[in-house]
Amino acid sequence: MSARRRSGHPDGDARPPGGLLNRARIALRIARRSSLRARGRSALIVGLITIPVAGMAVLTLVMASTTPTTAEYLTVQLGRTQASVQVVAPPDSGVIQDPRSTAWTNTPTDDAPESGESRRIDELVAPGTRLIPLLGGSATVQTASGIAAVRTMLGETWDPALAGRYRLAEGHAPRAAGEILATVGGLERLGIPVGGSVHLVAPADREATVVGVLDDLELPSSEPVLFGMPTSFGADTDLLGDPQTIAYLPDATLSWAQVKALNDQGAVALSRAVQLHPPRSTDYDGTTFGDRVNYTSTLLMGSIIIGFALLEVMLLAGAAFMVGARAQERSLATLASVGGARGTLIAVISSGGLILGAIGGVLGVAVGVGLGTLFMAATGDGSATRYWGFHLPLATLVWIALAAVAVGWLGALIPAVRASRIDVVAALRGARRPSKPSIRRPIVGLVLLALGVLLTLGGGALSVAVSAANRYGPDHPIVWAMTGMLIGGPILAVLGLVLCSGLLLRLIARALSRAGVPARLASRDAARNPSRSVPALAVIMTTVFVAVFAMTMIASGEATAGAQYQYRLLPGQVGLSTSATDPQTGTSKAVPGSELADAARASLDGAKVRVLASVADPTFLSGERTTDPHALLPSLTVPAANQCPADLNSVNYDESMTWGSSNSDAPAADWRCQSQVVLYGGTWSNAGRLWVGDADDLSLMLGRAPDAASRATLENGGAVSFYPNYLEHGSVTVSWWPADHWDNAQPFDATAPASRSVALKATLVTPAHPLPYGALISRATADRLGLQYTDGLVLADPRTAPTRNQLDALNARISAVTGFPDSFASYVETGPPRAAGGFAWALVGLSALVAIAAAAIAIGLARADGRRDENTLAAVGASPRIRRGFGFWQAVVLAGVGAVLGALVGLVPALALTLPGSATQFSAPWLQIAVAATVLPLAIACASWLALGRRPTELRRAAIE
Repeated sequence: MSARRRSGHPDGDARPPGGLLNRARIALRIARRSSLRARGRSALIVGLITIPVAGMAVLTLVMASTTPTTAEYLTVQLGRTQASVQVVAPPDSGVIQDPRSTAWTNTPTDDAPESGESRRIDELVAPGTRLIPLLGGSATVQTASGIAAVRTMLGETWDPALAGRYRLAEGHAPRAAGEILATVGGLERLGIPVGGSVHLVAPADREATVVGVLDDLELPSSEPVLFGMPTSFGADTDLLGDPQTIAYLPDATLSWAQVKALNDQGAVALSRAVQLHPPRSTDYDGTTFGDRVNYTSTLLMGSIIIGFALLEVMLLAGAAFMVGARAQERSLATLASVGGARGTLIAVISSGGLILGAIGGVLGVAVGVGLGTLFMAATGDGSATRYWGFHLPLATLVWIALAAVAVGWLGALIPAVRASRIDVVAALRGARRPSKPSIRRPIVGLVLLALGVLLTLGGGALSVAVSAANRYGPDHPIVWAMTGMLIGGPILAVLGLVLCSGLLLRLIARALSRAGVPARLASRDAARNPSRSVPALAVIMTTVFVAVFAMTMIASGEATAGAQYQYRLLPGQVGLSTSATDPQTGTSKAVPGSELADAARASLDGAKVRVLASVADPTFLSGERTTDPHALLPSLTVPAANQCPADLNSVNYDESMTWGSSNSDAPAADWRCQSQVVLYGGTWSNAGRLWVGDADDLSLMLGRAPDAASRATLENGGAVSFYPNYLEHGSVTVSWWPADHWDNAQPFDATAPASRSVALKATLVTPAHPLPYGALISRATADRLGLQYTDGLVLADPRTAPTRNQLDALNARISAVTGFPDSFASYVETGPPRAAGGFAWALVGLSALVAIAAAAIAIGLARADGRRDENTLAAVGASPRIRRGFGFWQAVVLAGVGAVLGALVGLVPALALTLPGSATQFSAPWLQIAVAATVLPLAIACASWLALGRRPTELRRAAIE
């Protein structure tokens, strides 16, 4: 009887008896023993799986801990009370409240009163209901180095019913009007211990004793806050009559019907009973409110990064299993020669992936939970809202561990399938043949690459459309489709590049065929052995992709915020207003700039200080401008051709370009509508658009020395314009209108003819950022034109950033100059957040660490697989220089191509998320991207050049043996 018939299977393969379970047991046993024999390779694969799994476990634990449970949310918001109530509008204002929070909107009806007096909180609840009213405010206090305004909370915050919202950490509750509590940050700001005395400057001038430390669990412990009764700070004692007061109800519960009744009275309430038993969505009066936390962007970013992390692990693990399968070729051939079925060979190798994936998954989850716990302990700031609790999402962690098992199995599956196709005779003889290039694979890769790019850009376009429509919730199918396209598109593009990598390596090998022996050997080795070179290339590509995508999105978000930021000064400068107002009486007065300048020089570190004068602009003056209605008042004017068409008072006004119209985006692209200063004026009180000064003033305003043309313009009676809107034919115009014209035209009507106009030759200067200056003229020019000007701003540019103590000292000196105890109008320009550059360099460093480690693993595996070729080189007399050059060029080809491709494809999803019309504008940190695409591969190549390996004599002996 033939072997085919004896086996009982049409393919003639011998199968172990006992069915599928027995075969799986045998495969697992062989895989376990193989893993134990190759401990180094097994530990490497376990480590590859453990690291990303640990990262995902850390992210899962931290995100879960930043999401409150209902009980935790209620504890921080209500303490032990049953509800809180706040008046937000007059009765019958159409208030509609979100039952899950105190967020509200209003939809006034036709018969709703246009204005009315708000109700008192005690009038809205049943008589005899116990209330704990709290009112936030501020007080001016004496600090260790000067004076400062700190937050205050008036009311019995120490009441036991508010435990969980506030916590008395040290000392005792106030027992008299002169006793207060403070946070830890408050004590540090005051520079006193518990039991110390603090001088309250305003609203009342008195002494108070800090008798304890109270933690506001909704704020970081470093936040300075003072607590006490209204009488402790000299405030109004009628807290229930103040519309800003929040009253807590320790005993009375509120149903949803009662909350809606309070809404009718113009109040909102947070009810424990409603939170624990929320109403049906049909009871929301048809109003849609968002969730307390929106995870859309976080989920999108996290999904892309986690997806590529798993892909990278799969590639590296696959490379490791491929090397292991090659090392076991003779053993596998022996198994096949004695009748082992192809399925058995696949099961033996893929079972190793299951075993090592399970070990890596369990170990990664355990390590991640430990690291996440340490991270939360190290980054906690004392606020209960930073991490609401230790939330261990067991179900999610189990799925992460199972994903690790799947990754291990999938990483081993392809090598297992390839190993099952071995030539038994050739494997037993020890012969190897290079794999034949696939014609179909690069074609499929190009299709996937094009499809991935189109899906990604299509998802970005769909995101813009969804945002413009503003009517799709996070669970809408369109939103899910958009998210899938933005996540799946980049993954398909990267997979397409991976499939094209073999063809690309062959093209590079052809290009380097005349570049020298080391480059020729390395490029040909990479091209002829794609099974070990492509995974190394793909790992570098995915690492750089994630880094470039993340740093570009961070830079784009920062650029968007920076474009919307309104600068009052150049970053680092300090401005002191020359107009002071007493907050207690409302009295205002002008303050001599010279005295404020002395205060700035005495308080700030080596500051350059100038007193800038300005001409008051009638459009910003309050009250009576002049007693003479025919008096002419001047203003810096915008020529008709330069007026914004979206401005109601412009001669170019176009109704279709206003907000809410079909063409409302047009002003954003019109240069005439860009400057807030031109449209709405400056940000400094008692100052207009026209400033008066000299070249030294201009130098400080610009933050650099002015050019010769600007100096000459000022000296010759001209003007220096900060915006092109004021310029027409190389001149700016100052015009005068009667005082009654300004009273009748608010804001300024540019179409009315001026009583007098003077054109001044002008030059244009462009500061680093838009600043609240219109144009600058010299004092001689202002006197010649008959313009009245006064001190408008004291501008200081210190050598170093002002410290908190320096600002407190400056505030004290300003208060002494103004004569108002709590009036210190100083402003430090910090600019918008500028963390993208640092984050980008951090991502470059992190990606460098990951890429170098991954490259070391991948290239090390490739070298281990190609050890026979290296031995042959040494055996035939290749010099150390050639072998080092081989390693250098091998890393250049693999890491260089991977880094460049990763950088290019990493820009695609960033471009998709910043398409025209999206909320984010595109901005890429090109320097960091260039470093990641060029310097990083060179660093890997240099490290590879330094790694010599064994001595030539040992290599020759290994080759001969």
